[in-house]
Order: sequence, then structure tokens, then C-alpha cells
Amino acid sequence: MRTRYLSAAALAVPFALFTAGPAAAAESATIDLGALNNSGASGTAELYLDEEANTLTVNIDTMGVVPGLPHAQHIHIGGQNICPPMSAAGDDGVLSTPEGQPFYGGIQLSLTTEGDFGPDSALAVERFPVASGSGEVSYERTFDLSQIDGDINLADVSVVQHGIDTISPNGQYGPPPPVSEIDPSLPLEATAPALCGATDQMGQMPSGGVDAGGGGTAGVENEALFALGAAGLAGAGALAYRRRTARGDV
Repeated sequence: MRTRYLSAAALAVPFALFTAGPAAAAESATIDLGALNNSGASGTAELYLDEEANTLTVNIDTMGVVPGLPHAQHIHIGGQNICPPMSAAGDDGVLSTPEGQPFYGGIQLSLTTEGDFGPDSALAVERFPVASGSGEVSYERTFDLSQIDGDINLADVSVVQHGIDTISPNGQYGPPPPVSEIDPSLPLEATAPALCGATDQMGQMPSGGVDAGGGGTAGVENEALFALGAAGLAGAGALAYRRRTARGDV
């Protein structure tokens, strides 16, 4: 019987075919969300990036937020990838959205419950999650990243959830004063960040990213979009408050 011996080079070829494939098709990050503006809230954001499907699945669970009211929430990029310290707040002692932006960056994804999820939906009030009567938000959605501009890199993202009731505690946003720096006709409570978490602060550095379309300006936050939607946010808050009052929940 003839015995055939394969050279090391011949063995290396099929081995390379099995070992030199593409990078892992999925990445994930779990981010602890800490309270801002003395909100007393806490929570967790879980992000799952599937490069093959070009999707991002986001799960957010928070507690201690303002009950019965909508809470705008976003994925931010382009800043320092850290959450702002309260020392960044102005003389009023309340950290506003513009004061926090240099730290967590501009909006790339608006974490809405349905429909559009780009920066244009920064305050699409009717499509953001509403906290339960006990102040909890449980959110999950999978996003088709081909519908947005820019890239998603889990090593460089921050998650922010807005809406506080610590300036004039009364179960609703406002009434003013103080007013929002984004739109003086609105209460600051409606747009101030309540929770924040960032992958850099968690010490998580998942590698790679996924192409989410063209362009590189998606991380630039348009404050006018907040102003456009904040009026609806205040209205939705007042409506929810009236409904809760009628139910005797307050």
C-alpha cells in the first residue's frame, strides 16, 4: 500500500480557508445608565450589532423615571464618548441638552418605537416610549442601518434618555420656569437628560463597525429638531398628567 504524505504547505492551504474568514459578524455591548440631574433613575442598555444583517437591536430597561410621560432617547456619537459631569451645568445647576452634547456627542439614532429613527425624529414624542405608572420603561427595537447615514461602532456610542421632574416636582414636565435652552417657550424638564451611559466609561471596546449608509454628518445634533418636537413633548406630558389625575394616580 502506498502512503501519501502531504507537505506542510499543502496542509496550510485548507487550514487557512477555515481560519481566515471574515471578522465576527456580531458585536454586543451592555451599558449601565446612570442618573443625571438628580433624577434618581437607573437602567441598562443592551446593544447587539449584526454586521451580516446590517441591523442594530437595542434593549433599554430603566426605572425611576417620570411616570406616565414620554421619554425621548437617543444613541449619540461624535463627542468624547463619556457622560457629562454635573459640574458642566450652568449657574442654574441643571444640566441641559446643549451642555451635555460636548461629552456624549450628537444624535445618530432616535430610539423611537416605530417609524423613522434618524436625527429628524429627535423629539417625535408620539413615537417615544411612555413610562409606566411606576416609572419604568422597557424598550426593544431592531433597526435597519441601511436607512441611516454614518457608521455604528459600539466602541464609540453613548445612550441618553431625557425627561426629569426634579426642578418643580409635580408629576409633569414644568410648568416653567426654568425654561429649556433649546426653546424658551418650553420647560427645561422636558428636554433635560435624565440618564446617560457610554461604552468608553464601561471599559468596553468592541472592535469593528458596520456601514450604515453614506455621509458623515449624522452625528451632528440639530437643536432645532428638539425645539420642533419639544412642544409636542410638553403637550403629551400635560395630557398624560390630566389622564393620570382623572384616574387618581397622582
